[in-house]
Amino acid sequence: MVERLATRLGAGMTAPLARVPARVALSRVATASLAALRLHARAVAASSAVGDQSVPLALLDQAVALDSGFVDAWRRIAIANAASGGPSARSRDAVERAWHARALVSEGERLRR
Repeated sequence: MVERLATRLGAGMTAPLARVPARVALSRVATASLAALRLHARAVAASSAVGDQSVPLALLDQAVALDSGFVDAWRRIAIANAASGGPSARSRDAVERAWHARALVSEGERLRR
């Protein structure tokens, strides 16, 4: 039901939300920033399209700069950084930030992964 509502909401909006890739489930990520959501969606698409994680990491860094409580973006930073062989301290920091921001998201998002 939430997914249908998010889809209907997106269909009724113009410009910004229309540019969020359709495959990103809007009801599954929590952010108050539409710009951060767009960056997150681009990062998800980029990480599945290429093996190099520098582009997704840069996009996710921008997303958390806009919304420091964006749990899924922090989680993806930790994963992308580890996958690219980046510094383990960066992955740990991202996991800690996601953990501290967990109170800002729904129980479903907290339990999803």
